[in-house]
Amino acid sequence: MGCRSPIPEFFKDIIMKYGYKLMMLLLGSTMMFSACSEDNSFPRLDPEVAVQPGFDHTFDQSEYVLTKVDESGEVIEDNTWQELSWDAAQYGLEVVPGYKVQVVVEDQMATVLETAETSAAISIKQINNGVLAAGVAPEATANVTIKIQSDLAGQRVLFSEEVTTVITTYNPEPPHIFKVGSENGWNNPDADDFAYMKLYEQEGHEDKLFENTIKMKNGEEFKFVLVDGSWDAQVNGGNTTVYAAFNSISGDDNFKYTGESGDQLLTVEFVAENEYKMFVGSRVYMVGSANDWNKPEAERRNVMEIEDGVYKITQKMTKGEQFKLVYTLGDWNDQLNGSNFSNTTDPNFSGDDNISFSGNDGVYEITFDTNEGTITSTLVD
Repeated sequence: MGCRSPIPEFFKDIIMKYGYKLMMLLLGSTMMFSACSEDNSFPRLDPEVAVQPGFDHTFDQSEYVLTKVDESGEVIEDNTWQELSWDAAQYGLEVVPGYKVQVVVEDQMATVLETAETSAAISIKQINNGVLAAGVAPEATANVTIKIQSDLAGQRVLFSEEVTTVITTYNPEPPHIFKVGSENGWNNPDADDFAYMKLYEQEGHEDKLFENTIKMKNGEEFKFVLVDGSWDAQVNGGNTTVYAAFNSISGDDNFKYTGESGDQLLTVEFVAENEYKMFVGSRVYMVGSANDWNKPEAERRNVMEIEDGVYKITQKMTKGEQFKLVYTLGDWNDQLNGSNFSNTTDPNFSGDDNISFSGNDGVYEITFDTNEGTITSTLVD
């Protein structure tokens, strides 16, 4: 019978003290070895047969100034900027590689799009976003290198030759103002609880008009500022005429919201220097002969809901004008017309489809009651 060497006492102490950690270290080493073995099972790239994507492109101008809209105001960012094509990469395997169109600015690289094809139509928006992602600031100019990357499931990467052009980016975010208050850290972008709440400018309006749907909380206080972090130019209770659904806004300085918590549509209209209108909450829109009917960019006539199914507006009216009410600008599918107000006895209004106004020119407070089916008006000025 053979003899066994005794285990030194200090080894026994180590095993007793660190046994669990040693087991976990051994298990991790085994898993890492297994992962390396699986990686090595991936088809190996033979450098003698591998061929990079064949890419060359001639630009039709030396510099591109990218824009979101054209001179007429039409949005063009989804239009094609360039049609790119390349020869397929070769791996010596019966596989279809994936491709990425990439941009490089100095040492930063960004992917514009991914495809399994050997051609791609790059939109203005895609190239703009790609150049921005590569570290170029909005409305800045940079030398931009474009190349094609091929790979097999993210491995065995090959790169094409490069082409270079000059690109000036645009700011993809429309002009906006900031809602600041008790729910987002007021006006300190460096505060831990600060979160951007923005109203975006709506295109095509003669007066500047900013709008967005934002989550509101009962009891919160807020203002709007034109520049985040600055109080120099602000929209507050002192310079703003407020039209709020269910009379849900109060305050001479900070606005205070007293309506139900939840998403609310907020609209701020610039009337004159340091003079604004604000519309908060549910509404319908008066569209007709006086404001180019139902075009989203037409003059806004917000008819605010003051009670369930009851809407009110103070509006300058012209004798002979016709109108309807719609819930969504540009959409006729959901509308209120003369047939919805068939119980009207106010002599200023008539009509089964279009609603005709036959009163004298002037400013009227008009109430539309969908529950009673009536329109009533009071001459204000």
